[in-house]
Amino acid sequence: MNTDEIQQQEPEVREEVPGTWGKLLGMTLIRNGTGQATVEFEVDCERHGNPAGTVHGGLFCEIADSAMGLAYGSTIAPGESFTTLEFKINFLRPVWKAKLSARAKVVHAGKLVGLIECDVSDDRGRLVARASSTCITLRGQLAEGREVPAGLFASRDTQGFRVKRASNRAGVRSCETNRERRS
Repeated sequence: MNTDEIQQQEPEVREEVPGTWGKLLGMTLIRNGTGQATVEFEVDCERHGNPAGTVHGGLFCEIADSAMGLAYGSTIAPGESFTTLEFKINFLRPVWKAKLSARAKVVHAGKLVGLIECDVSDDRGRLVARASSTCITLRGQLAEGREVPAGLFASRDTQGFRVKRASNRAGVRSCETNRERRS
């Protein structure tokens, strides 16, 4: 699935980012739809500074990782989970004080592996970092003990449908349920 094939769009909803890090840091989740997520976070070098006097790069990683995880998590079926295989970030400019916005989108969601990209911008709209992540979907025994809490991803279809899959050779687009894919 690529971003052109992501069809569902939900209204914007602001809520606290789930999990202990989201609560500790005070991040806000803005749901943009299946395969997309935006996370916002206020930073300043007084509270989040590194020894060089700018905002620590780990916070850029945290906001990007949160947004990408929420975006990818919105594409998996109930009972499935996921984990990150790879995470990469490029820091593009220093920040001293800003409201950071991380906009993540699923670029590809295959049956097993997904690619997610994220742009982190400051409150003036300047790109301050770009990140990418590769995630793997966990099912069955691999997902045991890692279940995503119900309702965490409001954009998930409760029937377990993935949004449009890539065209087949005949050019016919189809939706398939995760249950059908497993058989």
